[in-house]
Amino acid sequence: MQALRVRLYGYLKEGHLLENNYINLWFLFSQTPLAQDATLSSFIALLEQSYATYDVTQKERFIFAHLLFVLKMANGEGVK
Repeated sequence: MQALRVRLYGYLKEGHLLENNYINLWFLFSQTPLAQDATLSSFIALLEQSYATYDVTQKERFIFAHLLFVLKMANGEGVK
C-alpha cells in the first residue's frame, strides 16, 4: 500500500487530477495500517487551507474535497 501511496502522490506532483475511481481504493487502504507520511501530511494541510477559501458554488471546492478524501485515505487517516 505504501508503494501505491507513493504513486498517487507522484501522479499529483506531475499535475494530474485523480479520477473518481480512486475512491474505490478505500476498502484496501482502510484494511491496512499505514504510518502517516510527513510530506503527504503537509500537502494535505495545504489543501485543507485552500479548500476552506472556496465557496460551495465553486467547482474547485469539489475537486479539493475529492483530493482531500483520497490523500487522507492514502495517508492512513481513513479509519478513526
